[in-house]
Amino acid sequence: MNKLLTYKGLSSILAFSLFAFLALRPNPSDGAETKPVTEKTYEELVEGAKKEGKLIVWDTTKGKGKERFRSFEKKYPFIKIEQALVHSDEVIQKLIMESRAGRAPSGDVIACNKVSFELGKKEGVFMSFPWRKVFKEIPSQAIDKTNSGVGAYGNIWTMAYNTKLVAKEKLPKTYEDLLSPEWKGKLGADVRVQPWTYILAAGAWSLEKGEDYVRRLRENKPKFGRGGSAIAQLLIAGDFQIAPVYLYNIIDARATGAPIDWIPMEPFGGDIAGRIIPKGAPHPNAAVLYLGWAASPEGQKAFEQADGRALPYEGLGTVMAKMLAGKKLGVVGWEDSSEKALKADEIQDRLMEILGTKK
Repeated sequence: MNKLLTYKGLSSILAFSLFAFLALRPNPSDGAETKPVTEKTYEELVEGAKKEGKLIVWDTTKGKGKERFRSFEKKYPFIKIEQALVHSDEVIQKLIMESRAGRAPSGDVIACNKVSFELGKKEGVFMSFPWRKVFKEIPSQAIDKTNSGVGAYGNIWTMAYNTKLVAKEKLPKTYEDLLSPEWKGKLGADVRVQPWTYILAAGAWSLEKGEDYVRRLRENKPKFGRGGSAIAQLLIAGDFQIAPVYLYNIIDARATGAPIDWIPMEPFGGDIAGRIIPKGAPHPNAAVLYLGWAASPEGQKAFEQADGRALPYEGLGTVMAKMLAGKKLGVVGWEDSSEKALKADEIQDRLMEILGTKK
C-alpha cells in the first residue's frame, strides 16, 4: 500500500513538473522576445516596440523641430515619444555617472556631439547595433565604425551674401577672394572661426594653410557674430555684406524670401550631430526603430522639413543633399576617429587666438 501511494505520489509530482515546464517554456512564436535587440529583424523590432509603446528622447530639439517626432509617430502610431530637453555635453556625463553608480538609464535615445560621444564610447555605455544590416538605406558615413552611434543631421557652413548689398556678378568665388582689400570691413566672421576649424580638422586643408589664411583674414577686419543662425540674422539686417552661415539658413531664406543667398565656396566645413542608445535603455526596440528611421531618406526629409537640418550625404533626397551633390566637403563626420574630433577643439583654440576672438 505504501509503495502504491509512493508510486502515485511520484507520478503526480512528475506530471505537475511536466505541466509547469510546458506552461513556462517560451512559445516558439514569441522567439523574438527572447532575442537580444541587436539580433532582431525589422519585423521583430516592430513587434517589440508595439509592446513597449513608448520612447523617451533626451535631445536639444525645440519649437518647430519637434514636428519630426510627430512624423515618426505617424509612421509608428503605437509608439509615443516623450522628450526631455538637454544639453548634448552634460547629458553624456550624466549617463556615465549613472552607469558607474549601477543605475539603469531612464532615456532611450540621447543627443550628443562628437566629443561627448567619444567620452561615452570609452566608458562603454552605448549600445551597438548592426544598423545597415537592418536599415539598408542609411548612408555608411552616418554610422560610427563601432555601430554605437548614428548621425542625425549636419551643421554645415556656407559663405553667404546679402543680395541687396552685393551684386551677384561681383561676388567672390573662393575663400582666397575674401582676402581682397575690396572686402575689408565688409565681412562677418564667427568668433569660433567656422567653417575653417572644421575644414582643417577634417583634413581638407593643412594646419599651416589654415593658420596663414586666418592671419590674413584678420587683416581684413571682419565683424563678429556667434553661430550661423545669429550671423544669418545680422547678414539679413545688413550688418555685413558677406559672412559664413549654416546651409539650412539659406534653405530657410529661400523659402521665406529673406535677402541672403549662398556663395558655394569649397570645401564646405561642418560637423555631424548624432544620437545614441544607452545600454539598458528601457525601450530599446522603439529606440532602434527611431534611429533607423532618422538617418533614412524618409526620416531625413522629416528632419529637414521640421527645421531645415539634414545630413549632407548624397542619395538622401533632401534639399541639402541635392545642393551639396558633387561638392567637396570638409566635415568632421560620425564615421571619423576620436582623434579627429578632439583635434577640432585644439584647432579651434589655435585659430581663435590668431583671429583675436579667444578670451
